Amino acid sequence: MDRRFYSPDEFADMSGMSRNHTYTQIREGTIPSIRLGRRILIPREAIERLAQQAMDPQAPAPGGGR
Repeated sequence: MDRRFYSPDEFADMSGMSRNHTYTQIREGTIPSIRLGRRILIPREAIERLAQQAMDPQAPAPGGGR
């Protein structure tokens, strides 16, 4: 079963970024996320768009908010 959302720690593990850098990027809006109460979640679609943009700099920037 595919997951629709990932925690910042899971994203950091998948991307190879440090945990601190991941949270900084979330705070700055570079990594789209949603907040459910105290929990921060990153949609799978945002991760896929970020990966596509990294491979193709001409791809549209990921949208979404915090």
